[in-house]
Amino acid sequence: MNATSRMVALLGELRREMNGAVVDSMHDKGIDYALSYGVSIPTIRTLARQYAPDDELARLLYRQQVRELQLAALSIASPESVTAEELTFWSEGVTTVEMAENVATVLIARTSVAEVAAKEWLATESGLLRYAAMLIGARCAELKLADVADSLLKALQSVPVGLEVVSAHGAAVLLAACGTRSDEERAAAKSFIATLPEGSLRDRIDDEAGWQLDM
Repeated sequence: MNATSRMVALLGELRREMNGAVVDSMHDKGIDYALSYGVSIPTIRTLARQYAPDDELARLLYRQQVRELQLAALSIASPESVTAEELTFWSEGVTTVEMAENVATVLIARTSVAEVAAKEWLATESGLLRYAAMLIGARCAELKLADVADSLLKALQSVPVGLEVVSAHGAAVLLAACGTRSDEERAAAKSFIATLPEGSLRDRIDDEAGWQLDM
């Protein structure tokens, strides 16, 4: 069975799990795709795993404008196969908060180029890619806050409208993770929060990460 045939087979399985109520709920939350069947993420991952690993199929699925196929691709792709040159390909599918979270945590954070992605995506103009970068960076054990502090500060100074809450969450996750790596990183994270301009964004970050940095 070639990649196209496998895609058709998987799509048939996914369509049997479609849920219109979930699609409506996502739309109400501003999560929109060209096409979505409203299948739950756990179900997508379960169905996808029977096809993994298959990089050819994963790349074919990810190019489709169908939510479930793009999410399935992340579980089918082999993290070991992702190179720095392919980061642009995976970044192009980051069009919603949901996709940013899944691209970051399901695939890119598990690759050997995770730290590269964190640094590159945090410095982009895309608020969604910046958010993904924060989540990736939180999982890069060797990443130091100093490596991304300037980009993180710039990102938090120009958060796109509608991404304030998730950007604050992403920053808090990254800062809290950095703080667990050493006393020096903990102090750097606390200092970073203290230097942020006063306002709701700083308050959200401090509320979520501050107590973890004080533990």
